[in-house]
Amino acid sequence: MKTSQRLRKLETRFERVIDAVNPIWSDPEWVAVFAERGREGFFRREPDFPRALAEYERAIAAAERIAPEIDPPRDFRIHHPRRIPKLFTWRNDPRFPAVGAGFDWLAALLVRVLDRLPPVTEAAFAELAAWFNEHEAVLRDRCPATGQLDPGDGSAIRLSDLAYDLKAGPRRVESGRVAETVRRLRTAFERGTLVEPPSAGSLVWPPGAILHPDGDGITVLLDRNL
Repeated sequence: MKTSQRLRKLETRFERVIDAVNPIWSDPEWVAVFAERGREGFFRREPDFPRALAEYERAIAAAERIAPEIDPPRDFRIHHPRRIPKLFTWRNDPRFPAVGAGFDWLAALLVRVLDRLPPVTEAAFAELAAWFNEHEAVLRDRCPATGQLDPGDGSAIRLSDLAYDLKAGPRRVESGRVAETVRRLRTAFERGTLVEPPSAGSLVWPPGAILHPDGDGITVLLDRNL
């Protein structure tokens, strides 16, 4: 097969890839998007945004000096209405963890804004983590059976999961929800409204209930004459 024929086959396959997936943005493209949103005031409630963007830009500049981004060859033509995606992004390269970390931090800020969660700076996150670490033993004493606490809204906060998420730090994408969970837990603790949800072994069945074992567990049948 001639080189031109092989190239055309590759171009055709690439066109199909572009149709099948949304081409990922390169790191410089993401910088431009974040910077533009910053100028528009999208991140005005996130005090750490300027520092997060600057760290991402510095990490990209350092990576570019080692491994410039790879574009398709100039004679590689794709007859496709969409742009040709980059073939390489630094944030996916294990040699440049700082690029991925910078992107993740900005993504965490973006998720908080989109989900309308309260902002949380690195300092505020550290303060919440310190409060949890200081009170963790007391909190666990209040839920010996399940390891979970209900802050009064019917939800169940698993303390082991929360401890793990706090150790992951404030730059993780889910850090906004983690911070909000600690805030709810602290408020309920201070108000004295924390309770332990019932465990499966401590459920109190209604009077007259008939327990019927089945393939998926136990079905509770209520006596209609009650």
